[in-house]
Amino acid sequence: MKKINVLTKWFVISLILLLTPLRGYAATIDNQALSILDLHRHDSEVKDFKESLKEAENNDPKAQTNVAYCYFHGLGVQQNYDEAEKWLKKAMKNGDEQAYFNLGIFYLLTNNYNKGLEIIKPLAEKGDPTAQANLGTCYLQGLGVQQNFDEALKLLKPAAEKGDPTAQVNLGAYYLMTNNYDEGIKLLKPMAEKGIPLAQANLGACYLQGWGVQQNFDEALKLLKQAAEKGEPLAQANLGTCYLNGLGVQQNFDEALKLLKPAAEKGITSAKVNLGACYLNGWGVQQNFDEALKLLKPAAEKGNPTAQANLGACYINGWGVQQNFDEALKLFKPAAEKGEPLAQANLGVCYLNGWGVQQIFDEALKLLKPAAENGNGFAQTNLGVYYLMTNNYDEGIKLLKPMAEKGNPLAQANLGVCYLQGWGVQQNLDEALKLLKQAAEKGEPLAQANLGVCYLQGLGVQQNFDEALKLLKPAAEKGNESAQTNLGAYYLMIKNYDEGIKLLKPMAEKGNILAQANLGTCYMNGWGVQQNFDEALKLLKPAAERGDQTALTNLSACYMNGWGVQQNFDEALKLLKPLSDIGNARALALTAFCHVQKINDAIKDMGTFAMKFKDSPDANSDETTKALKEKIFTIDALLKDAKTWYKNIEQQGFKLPTDVQTKFNGFITEMGNLLKELDINELKK
Repeated sequence: MKKINVLTKWFVISLILLLTPLRGYAATIDNQALSILDLHRHDSEVKDFKESLKEAENNDPKAQTNVAYCYFHGLGVQQNYDEAEKWLKKAMKNGDEQAYFNLGIFYLLTNNYNKGLEIIKPLAEKGDPTAQANLGTCYLQGLGVQQNFDEALKLLKPAAEKGDPTAQVNLGAYYLMTNNYDEGIKLLKPMAEKGIPLAQANLGACYLQGWGVQQNFDEALKLLKQAAEKGEPLAQANLGTCYLNGLGVQQNFDEALKLLKPAAEKGITSAKVNLGACYLNGWGVQQNFDEALKLLKPAAEKGNPTAQANLGACYINGWGVQQNFDEALKLFKPAAEKGEPLAQANLGVCYLNGWGVQQIFDEALKLLKPAAENGNGFAQTNLGVYYLMTNNYDEGIKLLKPMAEKGNPLAQANLGVCYLQGWGVQQNLDEALKLLKQAAEKGEPLAQANLGVCYLQGLGVQQNFDEALKLLKPAAEKGNESAQTNLGAYYLMIKNYDEGIKLLKPMAEKGNILAQANLGTCYMNGWGVQQNFDEALKLLKPAAERGDQTALTNLSACYMNGWGVQQNFDEALKLLKPLSDIGNARALALTAFCHVQKINDAIKDMGTFAMKFKDSPDANSDETTKALKEKIFTIDALLKDAKTWYKNIEQQGFKLPTDVQTKFNGFITEMGNLLKELDINELKK
């Protein structure tokens, strides 16, 4: 009898492609109708600062008021609030009533609200329209008083009816803020025609957003430019946003920054938020997370949804802060409730991936759909990814294709995976590689990971380990689990076990099946770790349950050899069957070995039994003869099983590896001859 060699420890490393939806960030428009206070001056009297100063020094009260205005705004002279206050007081002493009023406004603008209101309130109570307009503005904005829209309206309406331009503009702005666009536009249009910058800015915002009018970028830009040239911060903010997003103009980050920076310095929230987005993305400036956070945090704390969305993106990605999903969710949830598309999209991605929340696809869909319908490209891309993850390839590709054509790297990466795998499209390695290369060049980790695997396995390209490493390493550093796992598997292949295990351990702890399978193989073989069959089984079993071929093959090897478990060829065959059924060469070889080993063990058992009773007085008893026959029948049944299995795989077009086939056929023939010698048919009688 030929000796059957014990199976040597089997080593298999599988490389897989993972589809990973990623989070993103963007700047979004946050237009707002703002009300402002300002000093009044005698425009007709001002020629230039120097000339006005000469007249002021000669005690001309109107000139003194204008000099104060120039000092306050830094017009023709260094800005100096002390000088402004000094000249206003001089003008007031010289009998200029407007100087007294302006002193009140000066105190309000310099946050000395008690002194300011002390001057303004009595004038408003006497029915002075300018005082009413400005006191109404204080109530509108909560400047020195509790914000109170009813009180604001009581003051602004009569002042507006008396023709006060400040009241008309601010009342119009109030109507816009409360979505009463018809009334707002009715008040703002004549004021804009008169060249009042705040009216132009707010009316421009209406045309930009289509509030109460047909959306018209040309009209919006005309008004915003006029107001921005006069230094109106709201106009600067919204015009900057147009350049930032390419709304009605060619996208131009330099122009956007020229406008957003001064508007942000003047306190416009949308300008601060969008400038923060510029620093976050590196749009027109050096990417700077610290600067971005300085701008975004205060706005987010005040409840600005766009700031909350972008700051949440920082926490979810660990940009300038410690990665913190809980903190990100605190920011995304209120912003998403306000309908902020970026927040909806990111919160949807959290539910899609189970980042900080229970993975719930239905919740992801609820959030991603409205954001995608609002035109948010990030949401459209991730909704496409959602459809891919749920095997709705047609819908996924429908969303991903236009985004990929626009150069979105995440869309290109996922669409590339579709062509690579043949999901919803005809498998096309050329198209897959084209898309993956485009996205990988932009640093997209999913593309780098999958393109790296292509070079690792020679899929559509010449196998090239150096190219694979160039792609897998940066993707792994960015936290892409597919890259980390496949890079770890690569290190095992080249016997750099320390590096391989370093990468695979954390992935295995997260339940990554490829990492579990390969790390289990390391413990099974003692590669880079102390050989430990118990540890190997802990890792191989869950991976095998989820269908990983490496785990199924190596776990079957454990059962065949009795490594950490009771030797059990039936259990090994059960594990190998799904792989053997698809013609997996290793599984076929191991299955053949199982059949051979089962027959061999049965023969050894029969031999042991026969030797036991060889010289025994009971050797020829009926009971001994019956037991011996049963053992021979068992061998016959096992031989038939082996032949049937081999016939089945041949009919399906599968072949055993040549060396295994030779050994298998030789053993089966030998066993068949043995049974012929034993004349099994005669025994059955």
